[in-house]
Amino acid sequence: MMQGKIHLYEGYLLWKVTFPVRVFQLLAVDTLVVTNAAGGLKPKFKFGNMLIHDHINLPGLCSENPHIEPKDERFGVWFSAMFDAYH
Repeated sequence: MMQGKIHLYEGYLLWKVTFPVRVFQLLAVDTLVVTNAAGGLKPKFKFGNMLIHDHINLPGLCSENPHIEPKDERFGVWFSAMFDAYH
């Protein structure tokens, strides 16, 4: 189990941000639960009233992409399709 966070916007390199998840995969972890804090400006929103179904990949707009790193076959397919990413 992990606690804490590391983000690109905090100045970490991409390989450091993705490192913990890659370690989990090498340890044969097959389920990853990720939590976050989110909010909205809509006055009708109440606590627990939001459902996240998409996101804007801001780092991707600045050419930051996990596919920039050298490909490692141990981590599966190289292209991560975002179609229906949220179940």
